[in-house]
Amino acid sequence: MNETEIIIAEPQEAKVQRWLKKHKKEIIAAGISIIAITGLIICVKNKDAVLEFLKRFEADAKCAPSGINSLTVENVIAGSTENVRMYTAPTSPYNVEQHIRNLPEGRHHSAEKAAQAIILGIDLLPNQTIVNSYTKGLAA
Repeated sequence: MNETEIIIAEPQEAKVQRWLKKHKKEIIAAGISIIAITGLIICVKNKDAVLEFLKRFEADAKCAPSGINSLTVENVIAGSTENVRMYTAPTSPYNVEQHIRNLPEGRHHSAEKAAQAIILGIDLLPNQTIVNSYTKGLAA
């Protein structure tokens, strides 16, 4: 056998890697096609649900403020830096129900609150307390 006739066997892994590199675009196109076809099949099988979703989306889009489409990062940055309060306090007093509050690290509930929790059947963690019901929004 001559030196020119000697064929070195290429490892199987190297063959696969070479084939994948050579057909990279076709593999990507096939993957995208499979995803698109699967999405189309799902949409066709769930036509009623998709149409209902689109109707709701269209209705929600009609309810959106008219200037919402022009809201971009540039417009926000260039816009006013004035703070706008999105929440306004209620004008009349309202009741806040009894609830559990997490205390800051190192703080613990009192013996009175522990007894109240036992009576109410509540398991308080060491860093929790019970806040009694109260009325909020009263003039001071």
